[in-house]
Amino acid sequence: MLQMLSQMNSLSDQGSELHGALKLHVSPAAVELLGRCAISLACQMNRLVAQRHLCLYERLQLLIDEQDKEYEELQLRITALTTEYDGGRRTMKQFLRAVAYLVSKEEND
Repeated sequence: MLQMLSQMNSLSDQGSELHGALKLHVSPAAVELLGRCAISLACQMNRLVAQRHLCLYERLQLLIDEQDKEYEELQLRITALTTEYDGGRRTMKQFLRAVAYLVSKEEND
């Protein structure tokens, strides 16, 4: 950091087109202030990245929950069809057609 400040000062002293430019003072306080700003900026960037990743994970969790809900509904429908088959209200052929229809309908939606 000190090296960078001294290089900038030497450039401002040498260049004729840089007249009127502010000369940077090399002091421990200036270096400490620049260091704090850099650390603060890094912390802010890390915080933003963490927030965005959290949003991504939240969205993924919502998607997983929604898919679980759809499969749960499908499972309940198939359970109802199984009960109808076990109760004698449907034949095996009717049961299999109904299940195949439900599964293909869910895949196409």
